[in-house]
Amino acid sequence: MIRVLNIVSVHDKPHGGHYYTALVINGALLKKNGYLVKLLVVGNEKPEWIEEYNAIFISFNGVNILQVLYSLKDYSSKYDIIHAYDEFAYFFARYISVGNSRLFYTRCGGKNPENRYFPKVDNLICLSRENVEFFEDSEKITSLMYLPNRVEEFVPNETKIVQLRELLELPPHPHVPVVLRICRIDDYYLRSIEQTVALSRELNLHGIEARPLLIGKVYDYDLLNKLRKKYPQLIIITESLYADNAKSILGIADIIVGTGRSLMEAACIGKIVCCPTSNEYLPELIDSECIEHFFKLNFSERGLAQKTVNENLSKIIHIQNSKQKKDEYTKWIKEYSKVNFFANAAIEKLCSLYIEVDGTKQCFKHNLGDFFRQLIRVLSVFVRFTLRKKYENSSYN
Repeated sequence: MIRVLNIVSVHDKPHGGHYYTALVINGALLKKNGYLVKLLVVGNEKPEWIEEYNAIFISFNGVNILQVLYSLKDYSSKYDIIHAYDEFAYFFARYISVGNSRLFYTRCGGKNPENRYFPKVDNLICLSRENVEFFEDSEKITSLMYLPNRVEEFVPNETKIVQLRELLELPPHPHVPVVLRICRIDDYYLRSIEQTVALSRELNLHGIEARPLLIGKVYDYDLLNKLRKKYPQLIIITESLYADNAKSILGIADIIVGTGRSLMEAACIGKIVCCPTSNEYLPELIDSECIEHFFKLNFSERGLAQKTVNENLSKIIHIQNSKQKKDEYTKWIKEYSKVNFFANAAIEKLCSLYIEVDGTKQCFKHNLGDFFRQLIRVLSVFVRFTLRKKYENSSYN
């Protein structure tokens, strides 16, 4: 029996790509014979999903560091594999691994850590080729692996989709196309939200009466109000019924503007998918000509448009208006997703890596100086965010 402890941390809000990646991999390992798997969450806010996943929660506010480390001291003897899914979780994983547990860190995308601190890692797994290329020549990385698969197979919730269409007064006949963006409502995703509205507007100008729809949790209420005033045509849904596990209502959309996981999940069910671009006002249709460019960047907003605006828009309209073209596109994107996005396609590689790695060489013991440098970073970030939460709560009350 191989015992695996997966770790994630919470310093701001317990939502985001790295949580879902950890949950998907955790679930896939639970189904594999010969594995005993547990999820540990360390942070200053207890996630609402923690009971659903039977996870362990340890409260950490940046001040109670000694208490947290004491509570973790026996975990090393209980698990063979310690696997972290974010930089701060990796700090606690390093501490636990001192008893010769094998240590792994999955970096779940994002910009390369240029000109800023990044810890030394023996076994780094990257979800994007952009990160792999950056770390290939890094002296801080001993072993590097590219493993992009992070999506579990799922079936959209037709009941919720029908319910939402009725709420939005979208008649089933004639069909009203929906251009959907699912993301947190904060400044980080503003560009992709605006590109979703722009695509819907262009489709309307070309005779397709599309509705732009934004679904997500609100992180910035000022931005929410600004969006409602600036884009009255944009339908915004923030209710937990739809914003939580939003992939269940992906079926409501015809075209989905996505980044990272949200794009992958849409692709898995055969939707027309577009990725935001950094150099144009429209998101780009993901097709066989450009998918590798955007996939390398984890389908982030950092991608550059590979088509002209007119060519891109023409292709989107052609697929939307032609059942044959849409069927061909759906078949292609589903086949690509099965190989590159579904976690089950990579779980055997991960398990092989767990077995092959030498457990005697660990970052904590061999890089004590770097461990304490990371400790300072962890404490500063968690204290700052804990104080910010207290200020926000007191202001709200």
